[in-house]
Amino acid sequence: MLPLTMLAQVLLLLPVPLPLSSLLPLAQMLRLLLVPVPPPSSLLPLSQMSAFSALRSRRVNAPLAPPSAGPGPMDTSDLFSSCRKGDIFRVRYLVEQRDVELNVRDKWDSTPLYYACLCGHEELVRYLLANVSSKPGTCVKVLTIEPSGNGRLHEDLAMLADCALPSELRVGFGELPFDSTDNFSSYPDVCFQIAGYNFLCHKSFFCGRSDYFKALLQDHFCESQELQTQPSVPVITLHNISEETFTRVLYYIYTDDTELSPENAYEVLCVADMYLLPGLKRLCGKILAQILDEDNVIAIWKTAKLFQLTRLEDQCTEYMARSIEKLVDSDEFASAVQEDAAAVEERQETDSIPLIDDIRFHIASNVQTYSAIEEANQRLEALEGLLGHLGLEC
Repeated sequence: MLPLTMLAQVLLLLPVPLPLSSLLPLAQMLRLLLVPVPPPSSLLPLSQMSAFSALRSRRVNAPLAPPSAGPGPMDTSDLFSSCRKGDIFRVRYLVEQRDVELNVRDKWDSTPLYYACLCGHEELVRYLLANVSSKPGTCVKVLTIEPSGNGRLHEDLAMLADCALPSELRVGFGELPFDSTDNFSSYPDVCFQIAGYNFLCHKSFFCGRSDYFKALLQDHFCESQELQTQPSVPVITLHNISEETFTRVLYYIYTDDTELSPENAYEVLCVADMYLLPGLKRLCGKILAQILDEDNVIAIWKTAKLFQLTRLEDQCTEYMARSIEKLVDSDEFASAVQEDAAAVEERQETDSIPLIDDIRFHIASNVQTYSAIEEANQRLEALEGLLGHLGLEC
């Protein structure tokens, strides 16, 4: 079988010749059709090459923003170490609980995915490929991961979530004329009371998923009441959440997945942020990314910044770059640019504006043909015209 180091070379676009036929033994793990995109500068006339090079390097050389309360250098170092060891559980904790960014590089300009491939950790490579953002310069046309094993464990966990629901809120279980949870003993050890409904749950799931519930159940457990029908089960009342939203949270905690829609994604996102569930926040971000349009992209971008959803924020700025000629006529977009400029601490007149830098980057990042160059120039001119109208230089 082809070593995973070769896969790493493909993913990182290293200048190593790799015939397509040598990838065939990896078909059971991944089927990748990678279309390498030549750097835009190689297709530009000499007169325009320096301008686009400056635009693309602008994002890299921009001054760093003040550090925020998030993952620190120790977490990033831990991520690289865990990828070398193949510790997928530690990597999942760092990504889903500590919200560590996967698109980072060490002093040798290597990524966590590179080390996972280099050391041959197939399961970890699958996880990283499913969660890492696409890097500029690579176009992934097809990415398929074969299903691994059966979903028996997932079904059993879903059954526990079904049992936790109040009987009044349970929807049908197929066409059988009885409830499939009737003869299933789940042995709950905590009851969450929401809007008069009792959810019979398990502390281990909630404590393992959320530091919020861990503190609530371990530090303030003595303040709880007891369930009348089951005196041994304590009752904790949760406020400012509907039973429908808690049901979405419940299924995520038990099964790592839940049913979301554009209608409930924002409400679930607010609750996920309150309950310290970064994985559920990302699921909400994926739903919001599916409904981006010219009317809501600014509002969703602000939501992404508020809840620190970096992937969704990047998707919003990419959409803005494609629609910039229409957005420059929008008062809402102009206000967003002014607010982002004002948010830069001690900003000087010629300092960069993060939102503008991101849009410029996306405009210039995928330029491959002369017609695309012309379109990119028109978009940049429209953006510069707005900045001039607002009296901003960056």
